[in-house]
Amino acid sequence: CVHGHVVLSEAGGTLRMLSPADGTVRLARALGDALLGPAVASDGWLWVQSGPQTLAGLRVDGGGEVRSLRVPIRLGAPPEVRGELLVLVDAERTGWIVGIELPSGTERFRHRVDSALRAPALAQGQELWIQPRDGRVIGLRLRHGL
Repeated sequence: CVHGHVVLSEAGGTLRMLSPADGTVRLARALGDALLGPAVASDGWLWVQSGPQTLAGLRVDGGGEVRSLRVPIRLGAPPEVRGELLVLVDAERTGWIVGIELPSGTERFRHRVDSALRAPALAQGQELWIQPRDGRVIGLRLRHGL
C-alpha cells in the first residue's frame, strides 16, 4: 500500500493505484513498454523496474511527473527503499549491491559479494542483509551520509 492505496504494476507498462475499499482506480499511468516487478515507494515517488537496467518513476505527490532512471547494474530483484536511498541487487554472478540516491540516480555505494544473489536485499533500520547463492548471509551497516 502507498498513501493508503493498493499499487499494481502491470506487464503492459501501466502503473495503477486502487482504492482498497472498493477497487476504484485512483491513478493509472503508462510508464513504458513493460513493468517487470512490484513498485516501491520513496518520498512521493513510485519506482518500478522497466528494463534490465532501467527504473521508471512516477511522482504521486502532485504533478504526476514521470522519470526514467538508468541504473549501473542488471537488476536481479525488486529494489529495497531506505529513505532517499534505493538498494539494488545485481542479476550477475558477481553479486553487486549498489545504493543510489533518489530521484537523482547518484550512486552512493557499491559492494561486491562474489556470488550471485538469490533474493532482494532486506533492510532493517541501518542494517542491510543479503543472501548470496553460496549459502552465506551478509550484513552491511549503512552509515548516515552514504
